[in-house]
Amino acid sequence: MKTNLIKGGMAAGLLAMASAVGAQSVTFNVTGTIQQGTCSFTIPDTDLGTYGAWTFTGMGYTAPWTSDIPVAASGCTADINTIHMVFNGTPDATNSQLFKAIPVSGQGNISGVAIDLSTASGTPARLVPNTGMTNWTLATVGNTYYIKARFYQTSASVTPGKMQTPITAQFTYN
Repeated sequence: MKTNLIKGGMAAGLLAMASAVGAQSVTFNVTGTIQQGTCSFTIPDTDLGTYGAWTFTGMGYTAPWTSDIPVAASGCTADINTIHMVFNGTPDATNSQLFKAIPVSGQGNISGVAIDLSTASGTPARLVPNTGMTNWTLATVGNTYYIKARFYQTSASVTPGKMQTPITAQFTYN
């Protein structure tokens, strides 16, 4: 019996020495990201055409609408359902519902006209500078929404010249 006690005591002592040789704790991180859906957009530059100043007959006269201008969405993730658009730019001083026709330096001093921007998809609605959100449902309209533009006479006379008006479309979506 004594031998078993000695053997058992030695075994317990050896185990205690073996487990006490070293210890260590390791911390690790678990990471991940949930991304918001994305879309990319393009809108081509648009030329309103060339008109003689004499064709503008008085305040409120409008040139013909351009062909539809495509606002194209591409690469939209499956969770994107609705596109919200705001068109930003300099409003015309005479009529803030229109975009200012900004003269190109050295190419005349165009005045008396502004840019009228409107939706072409669905019921036409004026796109007012810096205000009013236009909503576009991908399931209904598809990946292309159309807008249109034209010259709009804002004063009794028109001064000839070339204009270039930057308009920035701001998109949010969900």
